[in-house]
Amino acid sequence: MLSLALIPMMSQVACLLPQTSGSLDADTGPAVVVSDVRVLSGDLVCMLPGEADVRAIDGALLPAGPAPCRAPELVRVTRVIDGDTFDAWPMSGLGGAESVRIIGVNTPETYGAPQCWGPEAADFAEQVLDLRLLWLTFDHDCEDDFGRTLAYVHLSDDSACFFERLLLRGGLAETMTFAETSTFADTFSDDARWADDAEIGLWQACD
Repeated sequence: MLSLALIPMMSQVACLLPQTSGSLDADTGPAVVVSDVRVLSGDLVCMLPGEADVRAIDGALLPAGPAPCRAPELVRVTRVIDGDTFDAWPMSGLGGAESVRIIGVNTPETYGAPQCWGPEAADFAEQVLDLRLLWLTFDHDCEDDFGRTLAYVHLSDDSACFFERLLLRGGLAETMTFAETSTFADTFSDDARWADDAEIGLWQACD
């Protein structure tokens, strides 16, 4: 199981600074803060590295499934579609753009009639991911039924920067287990339970 790597909070830059224990009032919004240097989600704080530091990460050391279908991939996010889907371009120059479906989470829908907390999840993903250089790692299955690439998303090599965990800990997603891609299911379930207990995001706002 992934260990929790929490680091001290820095000053607030945007949004609302959430409580780190107990419930949030109905008008306080999602418990997330995004700036150029960090992402705060629930009680996780991800310090965003510069691009040189991201490039220097050994992708083979990042969390992945025990028998991944592909080697880790350094990519540039080119378009955020919603809270759990985005387009990315491989920095290796091999292959073309891919539509990536994030493994292990499910955010509310934004197309048609948006579901409760769908726009908030999509906005968070856009703030954090759009045009960012990041790493993808993989599990047993590489594609879903729609031909999208199934991947874990890492902003850095800090476990607090495992993007699935940021979504879950901020109450922006529920867990979702794909066939044979449940390597971090226990960790993700713990994150979702923490947000539920704290009544954060969709756990407080949505029936």
